[in-house]
Amino acid sequence: MCYYRFLILIIALAGCKGTAIVQNTSPYSENLSVHRLDLSVPIEEDTMTTMEVLDPVELTGHIKTELDSINRIIIENNKNKKYWDGYVIQVYNGNSRQAAQNALEFLEEKYPEMNPNMSYYQPNYRVKVGKFFDRLEATKSFREMRLHFPRALLLPDKLSLGDE
Repeated sequence: MCYYRFLILIIALAGCKGTAIVQNTSPYSENLSVHRLDLSVPIEEDTMTTMEVLDPVELTGHIKTELDSINRIIIENNKNKKYWDGYVIQVYNGNSRQAAQNALEFLEEKYPEMNPNMSYYQPNYRVKVGKFFDRLEATKSFREMRLHFPRALLLPDKLSLGDE
């Protein structure tokens, strides 16, 4: 019995032994200064232009051909697209039909060119106004809408290209 206790004590002490810090004694060193650009020499104007340096070279078996084919597919899909990513301003979202109707009538009277519309997604009525293709243009109208509708939101939306 005492033998086992002594064996467990030795194993526990061996497991608690600290690790020594290993120092790198390798003589290897690398000098990368030969790869740095020498900026102390002024660049002359009659040297090669960037167009001469970047002369297009046809690459074969390169990722460029794969990327070009993917870009062609994306371009074809965009040509057939009937919807576009844009922004709308949601001025009302709630379950009161009368409040939604009042907001719609106000917008039709004050901003008829922005084509306000009301939709119903159970149980909420939503009144949205405008079709904006970039956020900067939408933000200008959004700030004006916030004066009349403090809870208005600027939302990303899919815009139909056929209804322009």
